[in-house]
Order: sequence, then C-alpha cells, then structure tokens
Amino acid sequence: MRIYFFAFSVLLFQMAVFPKLLSFQSMIPDFLTIFIILFTLKNELYKSLKMASFIGILQDLLSPSGLLFNTATKISISIIVYIVKDRFYYSNIFMKSFFIVFFSLLDIFSKSLLLYFKTGIFELPPFSIFYILINLIIFYSAASKYEYR
Repeated sequence: MRIYFFAFSVLLFQMAVFPKLLSFQSMIPDFLTIFIILFTLKNELYKSLKMASFIGILQDLLSPSGLLFNTATKISISIIVYIVKDRFYYSNIFMKSFFIVFFSLLDIFSKSLLLYFKTGIFELPPFSIFYILINLIIFYSAASKYEYR
C-alpha cells in the first residue's frame, strides 16, 4: 500500500513542480515511466500490471490535455519490460543505457501513434532527445540509489 501512495505522490510532484522547473519546449520528464520500469524489473508481472494500471489511470484522470494514452503506454511498457528483463545481464552499463533509451523511444512513439489514430496527425516531438536524456539521468540516479540500498 505504501508503494501506491509513493506513486501517487510522485505523480502529484511531477504534475505540480516539474512543469515549472524542468520543462523544455513543453517536454517534461516522466518519473512514472522510470518508476514502472524499475518496479517491473524487481517484481512479477501481476504486481507490475496493477501498478502500471494504477499509475496510468491516475495520470489520465489528472491530465489536463484529455488524451487518455498513459494507461495503454504504461501497461505496454510494463509487459515488454517483463518479457525482456531475464534476457540480458542487467548490471552492464551499456545495457542499462540501451534499455532506458529504447523504452523512452517506445513511450514517445506509442503516444504519437495513438495520437495519430485519434486525430490523423503523426508527429514526433522535436525535442524528444531532451526527454530521453532527462529520463536517462533520472533512471541512473534512481537505479544507483536503489542498488545501494
């Protein structure tokens, strides 16, 4: 239960603080995607899907844009992370970097693809590299803190 409260507080922190401090051309780092990746790496599929659904639904409910894509992307990222998590040696630094870059790109691409299905306009944000870089930094800071606990 504490982990759900933690996820909810991170969501509120991400929506209230980061748009003012860390946004760059309307690109905001997504702590919750990183959290879902780390949570899925450490837990089984059922718990990961529950957490991804909880976070995705809350993000969609509290999103001012009205696009309900977070639930689908969080669940798909959780499933794919669970499928590939036992297929590589996780402590390798190259694999960690590839892992987070791949899933950040998957997050961007899936949201753009869902937007295309809804509106007919396919557009990748021009500052996606900033989003990927910030997510990579967040992932390393969270993963290094989590590994030394």
